[in-house]
Amino acid sequence: MADKYPDTVKSLLDGDEKKVLAKAQSILKSIIRPEMGEFDKELAIYDYLATYGAYDYSSYALHTGRPVVPEDPPANPEAYNVYGALVDALAVCEGWSDAYQLLFTLVGLKSETPIGSLSGEPHKWVSVQVDGEWYQIEATKKAEKGSSSLYSSTFNFTYQDANDFLSYSGGDERAISQKYDYMNRMDRERNPDKSPFEFEEEEAAAAAERAKVATRQLTRKSTP
Repeated sequence: MADKYPDTVKSLLDGDEKKVLAKAQSILKSIIRPEMGEFDKELAIYDYLATYGAYDYSSYALHTGRPVVPEDPPANPEAYNVYGALVDALAVCEGWSDAYQLLFTLVGLKSETPIGSLSGEPHKWVSVQVDGEWYQIEATKKAEKGSSSLYSSTFNFTYQDANDFLSYSGGDERAISQKYDYMNRMDRERNPDKSPFEFEEEEAAAAAERAKVATRQLTRKSTP
């Protein structure tokens, strides 16, 4: 677990790295439980980071030659790394992607940070392996807890959907599984108190019940 690094390892880190590690450990201690499976760990980390901090629009504007909006927070010099995301809570895609990768790594999930483009502009996001299958996450997604948009097209989307429907170009071609990409279809809203699995189980049970009712009705009609 993330809080079990030996002191000999910690001594090799510089001050900023120690701050990042300490913050990562603090986050994981508050959201990860020993009985969690890989999907539950992934979802807990997404839930936390998607509702933590903010996207650094000022740094993005300066980097792309766009005007800075006066109402936005000043550009963060650390916006392009994990320190900016976890410690300062203000970063662009590079910083937030690296934050996801660090937390995933600390809980034993394999992850990478593909570089491609979004709407024609260079972009970085996250690829993570869960129960043997790869999925992609948009690291810059920010929403209020309980918002119906929190699990929209940004959580566990496939490579094909990213390129066909979400204006991405490139990414992880291994991300083909739809097992955990429930909210990517977004014709349903997620109850913040339930996991995608619970929704799928309820829908499967409802479909089975409808099939039983239809069968009983057909049986009655065919009975003389």
